[in-house]
Amino acid sequence: MKVSSSTSGIALVAGLVAGSAAFADVTAQDVWNDWKESLAIYGQNGITIGSETMSGNVLTVSGLTLSLSDDQGSVHGELGEMTFTENGDGTVTVGMASEMPVTVETVDEMGQTGTVELAVRQTGMTMLVSGDPGAMTYEIAAARYGVYLDSVTEAGEAVDAEASFVLNGVSGSYTTTDGEMRDVSYDLRAASADVVMDVTDPTNGTNVQMAGQISDLGMNADVTMPIGLDPEMSDQIFQHGLSVSAGYVFGPSNSLVNVDEAGMVTSATATAAGGTMSFAVDEDHLAYDSSVTAVAISMTGGQIPFPVDIGIGEYGAKLEVPLSQTEEPAPFAAGLTIADLTVSDMIWMMGDPTGALPHDPITAKIDLSGTVKMFFDFLDPAQAEAVAASEIPGEVHSLTLNDLELSAVGALVTGTGDMTFDNTDMTTFPGFPRPEGEINLAAKGLNGLMDKLVSMGLVPEDQIMGARMMMSMFAVMVGEDELNSKLEFTADGQVLANGQRIK
Repeated sequence: MKVSSSTSGIALVAGLVAGSAAFADVTAQDVWNDWKESLAIYGQNGITIGSETMSGNVLTVSGLTLSLSDDQGSVHGELGEMTFTENGDGTVTVGMASEMPVTVETVDEMGQTGTVELAVRQTGMTMLVSGDPGAMTYEIAAARYGVYLDSVTEAGEAVDAEASFVLNGVSGSYTTTDGEMRDVSYDLRAASADVVMDVTDPTNGTNVQMAGQISDLGMNADVTMPIGLDPEMSDQIFQHGLSVSAGYVFGPSNSLVNVDEAGMVTSATATAAGGTMSFAVDEDHLAYDSSVTAVAISMTGGQIPFPVDIGIGEYGAKLEVPLSQTEEPAPFAAGLTIADLTVSDMIWMMGDPTGALPHDPITAKIDLSGTVKMFFDFLDPAQAEAVAASEIPGEVHSLTLNDLELSAVGALVTGTGDMTFDNTDMTTFPGFPRPEGEINLAAKGLNGLMDKLVSMGLVPEDQIMGARMMMSMFAVMVGEDELNSKLEFTADGQVLANGQRIK
């Protein structure tokens, strides 16, 4: 099944889910006026208002629709009837329809059209606004709030598909502050989130079913956005000051997936103890950090010859890079963690049928930081062609190996290091900037591992001999099957291994 939409369409749907018009004032009319100002980001032709009626202390808006389109398709959303009620105490209550339909129409490269019918539905939602025209706070609560997939068609043919993402027990706050820029912050909580999907591929009849639940979900964000930006310049919104810092945290989660291919069913379950994610982006930099703990995955059936069980104590990834041209080196960072990976004995037997190797949990960690100079502003559309045509987008000036850990089958390798690079010297190491600094490595159990690989017949003795010779050149023995290696790169282009010159 191929279902796609434009970036602007995704933004519209996301806005509906989050209550995109969450801007208000102390009077009903001021609240609605501020909504209209916020909705102006969709352009003059993107908003349609049926009627505005004030009766007593209630302003009712009917027939509000949002429409966006481009060469890839269109998105049309109906917000239905909305009310803005003055409570007489300086606060305003915003009422929204219990259902808001959204239609997404797409056109692929072959000219075939597709239609996706979505609906945003809520139960028991309340939204109370307080503050003043320049700084408003929303207190939000809902028994249920979710997005539902109602129908899908491709090239005029209906696709058997249902899906939903629903938040239960929603509560939290949403604040806006206006100045030269508009600052928006929210902190929302949900007791749980339910995910359900049931899709059948019309081309081969394969059916995919999924059900999952996430507990103790928390979401937060801080957004700074330009005011009054011409919608025609939306691709330059970062150059005009947009910045986003967001994240989420969740508790225990579980999911079940069944794939039925012509009667052959594959089932998988997954659980996790919890996790976190943070994300930040502006014109100058991008940062991402995530972690999930106590992951357990089980798979069986279908073409899987035996039950498969996989456990991960922690999985995490991080990345921080500059996005704009830098006069001076700017910091960057990257890291990956896979800690305490375990697999079922049946998987081990495929590579180690006699049980000669230790089946201890496997860990792989690397943590890097340093500085780089970038040659382009990567979020500037005017520089897109130059970025695509460039061979390298920037240059590395320093690199620190904060942590390296590889632990598997009875062997352990750890390391740290610190290097600088002279980008004006590309001849000492042809094609690469000249390094200066050192890398320190330590290993345990490598000789024992190599002996076992030979005895198992997995590696020929002559290859192991070559590996041992290389180890003797770059490492020194410091204990029983323990090796240390210190690699130094000097300012005059020399390379030393444990004090011995090798270049």
